[in-house]
Amino acid sequence: MHHRKRFAITEVTYSQRFVLRVEDSKNKKFETNVDTVEFKDPDFSKGDGNWYKGEVVKDMGKIKIVQKKGEK
Repeated sequence: MHHRKRFAITEVTYSQRFVLRVEDSKNKKFETNVDTVEFKDPDFSKGDGNWYKGEVVKDMGKIKIVQKKGEK
């Protein structure tokens, strides 16, 4: 089972670190996974040349979630 999720965070334009928490809030059959996403010296694209600097995208690849013991 694969799900693609896209997160948008609106912040200021300097290096930042975010904590990403992936949790099975519906069935509670999978362990919670906590990871850190870091944007160091972000390189923006698609800006408008004015106040909007654009967006920064980071591909985290696959985020592994582990089934809780005793769950099927």
